[in-house]
Amino acid sequence: MIVRTYGDEIIMTEQHNHALLSGELASQLRHPLFGDEARRDEVLMAVRQHDRGWRVLDDTPVWNDRDELPFSFQDYPMLPKLLMYKSGIDEVEAMSGYAGLLCSMYYSSFEPIRKGEGPGTRDFYKAEMERQERLSRWLGYPDQGMLAHHYGLLQLCDGLSLYVCFNEAGVSKEDEHPWYRDSVGTLAGVTYTARWHGKEEIIVSPSPFSRTFRATIRSKRIAKADRDRLGIGEAYKQAPYVEQTIVFQATP
Repeated sequence: MIVRTYGDEIIMTEQHNHALLSGELASQLRHPLFGDEARRDEVLMAVRQHDRGWRVLDDTPVWNDRDELPFSFQDYPMLPKLLMYKSGIDEVEAMSGYAGLLCSMYYSSFEPIRKGEGPGTRDFYKAEMERQERLSRWLGYPDQGMLAHHYGLLQLCDGLSLYVCFNEAGVSKEDEHPWYRDSVGTLAGVTYTARWHGKEEIIVSPSPFSRTFRATIRSKRIAKADRDRLGIGEAYKQAPYVEQTIVFQATP
């Protein structure tokens, strides 16, 4: 879950919904940014499905007493996260070996996992390294430069989607979430930045998109009073999804 607060509301976006937006952004990228077009559909699948394992955990939010907020992807306990990561990668691999390889690279890159911090991280990392070797062998050892490029594409679209989820529409640059204030990602040596232009438009510089387009994402806005009255699980269940539409401007 991606969690932020605004006034008396808790805004919650399910990870898979965020990933679907990432996939929509990837589908609008200029064709040269894909490099090897033969892998385009598999790369789009990886971007769109990279967080599908979160669907189970996000179905029922869990309250974090310490922070007085629902657990988010940042602070959710490690062991259930690792089980979710593995399940999600397994599902993507069943759809596409190349997409599964990209998703395995994505999850094994997280610093606590690379450094073996937290229960189960060493075993998870070892298993994903073995998965990556197995998939690379099965795929005939794809070009490493192109693989790294496609992985960077996933990260860029993930960062841009998170920029949307972490920021209230129309927020000023100085009040943006610090993670993405200076950059939403880098691809092929080019660093991209994003900013809100009014409450509906986002401008990414330099523009990676082939055209101006609209995209949507679904979230829930939970009144803190409802959380106090019902508990976070029931309050989340009763709250309707709110669909946010964003116009991404393509500039020369």
